[in-house]
Amino acid sequence: MILVAGGTGRLGTVVVRRLVRRGEPIRVLTRHPTDTPVDHEQAAGDVRSRTATAAALEGCDTVVWCVHGLLGGHGAGPGAVDRDACIATIDAARAAGVRRFVLISIKNAAADHPSSLFRAKFAAEEHLRATNLDWTILRPTSFLELWLEVVRGKLDKGGPAVVLGPGENPFNVVSVDDVAAVVDYCLTEPSTVGRVIDVAGPDNVTMVDLARAQGTTKIKRVPLGVLRVMRYLAVPVAPAFARQAALGVLLNTDDLTAVAAPPECLPTRTMHTVLAAS
Repeated sequence: MILVAGGTGRLGTVVVRRLVRRGEPIRVLTRHPTDTPVDHEQAAGDVRSRTATAAALEGCDTVVWCVHGLLGGHGAGPGAVDRDACIATIDAARAAGVRRFVLISIKNAAADHPSSLFRAKFAAEEHLRATNLDWTILRPTSFLELWLEVVRGKLDKGGPAVVLGPGENPFNVVSVDDVAAVVDYCLTEPSTVGRVIDVAGPDNVTMVDLARAQGTTKIKRVPLGVLRVMRYLAVPVAPAFARQAALGVLLNTDDLTAVAAPPECLPTRTMHTVLAAS
């Protein structure tokens, strides 16, 4: 049995679909179980609850961690979710006799990174690496579908696309379908045990590119200076917005380009491929 934590999220949904299609028995830990029939087990609970996590792990031999707290409010941000809850789940998995643990982290995770998300992911990585579990850490770049959605803004209602900052700095994007394919590959390929694998897509794009690819030249830019201020001022009242602002600064100022992943799990979906299929 494979437990997918975050199995109802953007990436987790695709991971679950792939694994079910392959015939794997799947259990999803979710805060919002559905009454609609599904093709996998559901375990009700929050990853921050040790009781719920322990119950969900019963009978499982593998864990896939697809959770993130980037958009979480007070008590549900990266520190509580990506660091503390993930570390607690790793420990609970060991106690439950789980052998395989695949952690979805983030490219460039580091202890001294300016983003709390990247720091929290790194702390979980370090904890996992120190265990005797058969672990694999995947470090994807930015999710293409997420940033297409962010930039789309009010395009569907005839409004402008939304670009954070100037939007001219290229960064790598990878489709969630490709990340899910790499997860699936890792679960069947023993050579990925004990490895940290960067998962980059075939495109380095700008936010302006993402806007124009969706058929618009009408763009509303959020000034970089506003983002720089809001990443601090918004923390007490809107921590999720503050994290988004901080990420917007990074996307405009850091070198976030990358080359595609290793050949055995090479992502293939470009920005235009994803848009054509949507």
